[in-house]
Amino acid sequence: FLVTANDEFEKLQQTMCGYCICRQPYEGFMIGCDSCEEWYHGPCVGISESQAEKCDKYVCVRCNTLKVYNDNVSTIAAVVRKWSSATGLVKARTADDQRYGRKTRQADRDYGKHKETLEKYKVEMKFLQQRIGSQAD
Repeated sequence: FLVTANDEFEKLQQTMCGYCICRQPYEGFMIGCDSCEEWYHGPCVGISESQAEKCDKYVCVRCNTLKVYNDNVSTIAAVVRKWSSATGLVKARTADDQRYGRKTRQADRDYGKHKETLEKYKVEMKFLQQRIGSQAD
């Protein structure tokens, strides 16, 4: 029984070569991420062979998370730039002032309409009270 270092080294390399989130060696059904090209065991990521056949593209959780993070960072950076630059701040304040002005004017119009309606009801109530009072006499 002769053992060579090359054979043992090759076994060790195969054992240490981990795939998937479980970092285990290649075994059974595996699916590759089309973004990072990492391989995952189907059961570890919750995908069966039949589900994988229906998918045109698979993106792993890590790549999806990274994409969401990058999208949000871009949005946050745009907001920070908008509020930290002088011209962006002036534009944002002007737009906010205009929006607030429109809402205020609409509320004033609504208040005026309600006040007119209330006055009409008051006049009508006085008229009805006088009418009821004259009929009681």
